[in-house]
Amino acid sequence: MPRANSIVENLHTLIFEHRFAPAYPLWSKNITSLCRAIPNSKHYCYIIITTNKDNSLTTDLWVGPINYPDSSLDSNCSAFKIAIGITHDEDPDFLSKCQQRIIKLIPYVDAFANAVQEELLSPSLVATSQTTAQRMIAYHHFLEAYDKLKQHQIFPQLHDELISLYRKGGKSLSKTIKNIKNIAPDILNNTSQASSDFLKDYLTPPFDLSSILAEFAFIETSARYAAQQPITI
Repeated sequence: MPRANSIVENLHTLIFEHRFAPAYPLWSKNITSLCRAIPNSKHYCYIIITTNKDNSLTTDLWVGPINYPDSSLDSNCSAFKIAIGITHDEDPDFLSKCQQRIIKLIPYVDAFANAVQEELLSPSLVATSQTTAQRMIAYHHFLEAYDKLKQHQIFPQLHDELISLYRKGGKSLSKTIKNIKNIAPDILNNTSQASSDFLKDYLTPPFDLSSILAEFAFIETSARYAAQQPITI
């Protein structure tokens, strides 16, 4: 599976010139990801490189709302997927070829942000891979909780911690998850009753409220930071 150093080597133009930020594997060890904040938008462009069971590599481009860039994008019908490439053979130039293909698409995929926003406001709920109405309802509850997290007085501290983690190439959000868990009651008290009731069932790891909000915060913080600062890995 491609690692951080091979990503920089093979996708260096996307990282250094187009400001894609590596999103280090947290849950899906067969996936390597990059994300980029779409200018003048709340949404993101994601690159997902998957090592399949037969050792083939698949590269996909996604445009969607904030989400950890792994298989969870499959269950978000407001995200749009573009297949970039697949190789079943040993091809040392595969990622470089994918990079070339993605760069050609960048001026056009940014326009997808408007479609993403329309889907969030009025979901089509068309099944893609794992999409269900229940998953999208859950996603909107998590989005509301994330908005409340960003309004919390602790968020500037979390932001600084995540910037430091990103710059050091850290691969664990355990500290951030713990800090968010400590203020989970505040978040629940400030969300709508419907969201609060729903999220109370998501307080147990590993797919708990704190972990998901930490993922959202890491993606937004690292992508926005990468858009303004050169990356060092």
